[in-house]
Amino acid sequence: MIIESKQSDEQEIEKYVRAVESSLLKVPIRQGNHVYLSDIWLVTSLPKDLIVEIIKKYQIELPENVKTIIDGKKVIKRR
Repeated sequence: MIIESKQSDEQEIEKYVRAVESSLLKVPIRQGNHVYLSDIWLVTSLPKDLIVEIIKKYQIELPENVKTIIDGKKVIKRR
């Protein structure tokens, strides 16, 4: 039962990782090659803290034309 739970948790996390990666291809690229966290949030509808955790904890690849992901003035991830 615990193993099944871990597998379903991993599958759930993988689903969120794919959603964030996919959103990076859909969101507008702002001046200076920035992507705003709020734009990722609009595309994925995931909570912002979950998006930040996924970006920081998992190896999210930034598209070539994206230099940074920012939230207001705070840099979440930089190429």
